[in-house]
Amino acid sequence: MAINDFKIKCKIVEITQLSKKRLIRKIALILKEDGYNITNMSNSEIEFEPINDSFSRLRNISSQRIYQGALVIVENGKEIQLELIYFISYKFFLLVIILSLIMGILSDPIDFVMGIFALVFFLIDIFKRRQIARQLVLELISSDGNTDVGSVD
Repeated sequence: MAINDFKIKCKIVEITQLSKKRLIRKIALILKEDGYNITNMSNSEIEFEPINDSFSRLRNISSQRIYQGALVIVENGKEIQLELIYFISYKFFLLVIILSLIMGILSDPIDFVMGIFALVFFLIDIFKRRQIARQLVLELISSDGNTDVGSVD
């Protein structure tokens, strides 16, 4: 994990038996089905972000998605490695923790509890987004045939 611009960079790596062409097609199809917008696509990297419409925000779907990410396809001999690089923003949590520290120092020490709650919720958010990311990668690398992406093999 690396910290950059109030975001934590996370990475998940898995190996797949799918061909590179089939994997790229499957990635594009599944990302669109799951409500992501592909912002940049090359032969070995696909960058994406959630489609940010008012309907998604209203239903709070954004909390069940990855904020921003990239899928990198690396060929190592006969095997294909899929890397999901995604980001978790911590601006809101940092703001709440700092405010609770200031309020705790200036007014009532019980306000420190708000910072502790914010920290707990942030840790829960990290684990939840990691689960979402892992589930997305496992869906992408599976060769169960549930997703019709055409026979490219």
